[in-house]
Amino acid sequence: MGSKNLNLEQKIQKALDVLAIQNIMGRHMFYHAAGKHAEELDQIWAKRHEITWSGNGGSWVGPTVYKAYVESHDESNQYDLEKVIKLHPEIENKKENHGIGTMILHTLTTPIIEVAEDGETAQGVWYSPGVVTEIGPDGNPQPLNMWERYGVDFVKEDGEWKIWHIHMYYDLNFGPGKSWTDPPGPRPAPDPKAPKRPKTDRPPKLIYNNYSPTQVPQELPRIPKPYKTFADVEPY
Repeated sequence: MGSKNLNLEQKIQKALDVLAIQNIMGRHMFYHAAGKHAEELDQIWAKRHEITWSGNGGSWVGPTVYKAYVESHDESNQYDLEKVIKLHPEIENKKENHGIGTMILHTLTTPIIEVAEDGETAQGVWYSPGVVTEIGPDGNPQPLNMWERYGVDFVKEDGEWKIWHIHMYYDLNFGPGKSWTDPPGPRPAPDPKAPKRPKTDRPPKLIYNNYSPTQVPQELPRIPKPYKTFADVEPY
C-alpha cells in the first residue's frame, strides 16, 4: 500500500512511527558515545525476538551480542585504563574511569525508513560518518576517521519500537594526515594480552569490503522498499 492510498489516520501513524524509529537510532548513537552499552541493550533492543549485530566479518546472534557489545567492551575499557594509568598514575583504577581518554562520535545522515503495512516491523538505512579516539598500545590517544553505513530492522514489542537487527557496513577507517585512498600499511602484531571479542556466530551474509581504488561502488545496504509484512523482505 503506497502512501497515496493511506487515510489521514494511517498517514499520521506512519509519521509517528518514522519519528520514533529516528529517535531510537539517535538513542543508539548517544548510548554508544557514552559507553552505556548494557543500558542500550536493555532499553532499546528487542527482548522477545532474536537480535543480531552484524559487520563486515559476520554476525553475533542472541546472547553473543551481549558478550560482544557489553562484556567485551568492558574488558577492553579495563585494559585501556591500565595502559593510561602507566602514563598518568594519578588516575584511579576503578570502573568509573572506564573509557577515559576515548571518544566515539558517530553521526546519522540520509535516513530512509519504511514501515510495514501491518505496522509491526520497519526497515531503515543511514550513513554514519564519525571520528573515534581510541587508546593506542602505548597508552596515548589514537584518533581515527570512520565512515560506515547502517542497515537496521525494527520490531514493535508492547507497542514500542525496538532494534532487532543491526548491520554495519564499514567503508573507511584512516588516521589524521592520511588519505582514505592510500593503501593500508602493515598492521601491528596483535597484543596477546588484549581482550578479544567472541567469534561471530554466523559468517557474513555477503562480502562488503572497505573502500578500494580498484572496486566499483557497492550498492549496500539495499534501500528499503514498501512491504506488507516482514516475511516479504530480506533481513539486514
